Amino acid sequence: MTTRAESDERYQLLGRESLQWLEKAQGLRYCAGILKTHLLEIVKTPPASRRIETLGVVSSAMLLLGLAFENLIKGVKVAENPNLVGQDRFNIS
Repeated sequence: MTTRAESDERYQLLGRESLQWLEKAQGLRYCAGILKTHLLEIVKTPPASRRIETLGVVSSAMLLLGLAFENLIKGVKVAENPNLVGQDRFNIS
């Protein structure tokens, strides 16, 4: 079992690796793609019968894409300066 200090150190090391941020962004984009495929199936049915499902899928896909962009931007910033990631923060300012 890892100690709190070991866990914190690992968190910092992973956070300072820009490719980890890119990998997370790719995973989120992949999940949004799955929802897109589902959405394309939904739009083949009459719109009124699937309104809630359609809105939920679109909202979820947009959320995942937004998180993917956020991770991509963080990856670029970390590639420029890995010291932006500290023990309990990500300081872009």
